[in-house]
Amino acid sequence: MARAAVAVGVDGIFAEVHPEPTKALSDAPNMLRLDEIEEVLTKLIEYDKLTKSIRQKRSTFMKYQNLVNGEWKSSENEIKIYSPIK
Repeated sequence: MARAAVAVGVDGIFAEVHPEPTKALSDAPNMLRLDEIEEVLTKLIEYDKLTKSIRQKRSTFMKYQNLVNGEWKSSENEIKIYSPIK
């Protein structure tokens, strides 16, 4: 579930971690082992970097495409610039 969350752009996750999940007082089946969390987080960071890289490239492409079509739309600040050259 954490991978899916990171893939859609979530910037944080919540994980229950315990050195011995079977001995946890609650939620044992949902716990991650403490000795495995570094690997899990490392992979999530890799997914996050990849996702953000793809989103940045797509955003840049879409802005460029709008400019080529004669219209620049910036959703960040709602500025519209129309080019006389087509």
